[in-house]
Amino acid sequence: MNKVVLEFFPSQKYSSRDLASHTNLKPRKEGQDTQEELQKRNLRDELEERERRHFSSKDKSYNDDRDRRKSNQLLLEGMKRDTEDRIVPRSVDADDSDVEVNNDDERL
Repeated sequence: MNKVVLEFFPSQKYSSRDLASHTNLKPRKEGQDTQEELQKRNLRDELEERERRHFSSKDKSYNDDRDRRKSNQLLLEGMKRDTEDRIVPRSVDADDSDVEVNNDDERL
């Protein structure tokens, strides 16, 4: 008697994206923010310019705050400031001679 042996194999399904044609990403072309273009751009200045335009249209005091932050940045970077911006050291009690001290004991 002849026995018929049936063998079952798992199905071989492939996604079209698994094929060799879909293994490489398309490279960026000129004008699509390639690595070289990003290295040439000063992103901080672009961001600050956009923020300045946005906030100056909403709030006029933003420019004053931005100038204050810029001067703080100069201090951090160690750049020289103008002579009018320098802090002049003074004695601690320099302004005390103008003020009269009122003790609570004198009123009683």
